[in-house]
Amino acid sequence: MKKGIIILISIVVLCFVGFKVFFNGFSNIESITLQKPDEPFETGEKITDKKKIGTITGILNRANHSKSRYKMAIDPEYKMQIVYKNNSKEIEILQVYPGFGKDKTLLSSDTGDSYIISSKQTKKLLEAFK
Repeated sequence: MKKGIIILISIVVLCFVGFKVFFNGFSNIESITLQKPDEPFETGEKITDKKKIGTITGILNRANHSKSRYKMAIDPEYKMQIVYKNNSKEIEILQVYPGFGKDKTLLSSDTGDSYIISSKQTKKLLEAFK
């Protein structure tokens, strides 16, 4: 009996640690807007469809997360506005830099975090807005 309880507790702890390690905190998203960097978000492509938001959220949560701030010599190709479903209508802006490395895209957040995704994930992300 003790062995079964220890195994169960170990599984719960491993699931919790795995969730914390592989989850970037993108959840409860109300809408996502993609826009060119020099244009206002009001004229951009806005997504409120739950399936498309789920696809984008999955990509963002699987991205390689870094607390590093990158100073880029080029302007971002896109900017993405994420509006969360909470009382304060929290908004996060991600700057999208395709071609950051070999088959990589940098997503730089206004909160100071950075996320790196593959070119395949970038393609899926951009297709969700079409």
